[in-house]
Amino acid sequence: MIYKLEFLKWKRSGQLWLLWGLFAFFALTSMVMTYYLKDIMESMDAGNLQLVLQKPTWQALFASYLKNAAQLLLLITTYLVALNCTLGNSEALNLFYKTNAKSPWRVFLPKISVSLGVLASALCVGGLCATYVTWAFFDELAIDKIIATLLLQALGYLVFVLFGSVLAIWTGRPFIAAVVVEVIVLVATLFSGVKTFATWAPTSLLQSEMALKQGFAWDESGQAVLFSLFLCAIFLGVLLIRPLKKS
Repeated sequence: MIYKLEFLKWKRSGQLWLLWGLFAFFALTSMVMTYYLKDIMESMDAGNLQLVLQKPTWQALFASYLKNAAQLLLLITTYLVALNCTLGNSEALNLFYKTNAKSPWRVFLPKISVSLGVLASALCVGGLCATYVTWAFFDELAIDKIIATLLLQALGYLVFVLFGSVLAIWTGRPFIAAVVVEVIVLVATLFSGVKTFATWAPTSLLQSEMALKQGFAWDESGQAVLFSLFLCAIFLGVLLIRPLKKS
């Protein structure tokens, strides 16, 4: 029953439709803009400026969606999920949980489970829209490589959204938690050129362009996958020891 109530909270507040709409919007607009960028620039009066632009490959087109999804869309998603995982500002609700619940898992596990389920559905919407646009522009594309890339993206999202949610539960500030996640991702991007760091960093899963070219390769993404799963276990363990009766 509590899982159903959590889902209805997402649905009736409109946040479920908002998240689906954002993923669909980012997938469609980013890929269409990337595909027609050359035509748009050529239609503008550039004077003597010589522009050397080529039509993107299907991998580059799909990568444009991954890039946008790893930036602003990750911030919005983390905030919405973190917001739904906290108890909110209701004093009565906080008092009820803190005085009656014996374990933080009974309070927060349904919230996190349903929220991550909503996130998974939104990632599916974005992935389907991105795949459809790619198929509309290109006759040939590798579905197996796209699926591998989307699964890696989902794991990357899981790490950062789960971290933001646990941080919001501990601090009671979902927006600050989302900003912290975004800052971490931006800083990690600066070190993406370092081979050792990129091999382990969960941020490499958010934009796994290599998977678009050759599919999932253990040498490229295996260590990042294992480290990401380890981090998820750590975050859930931290949630388990969250004191409900903390003042």
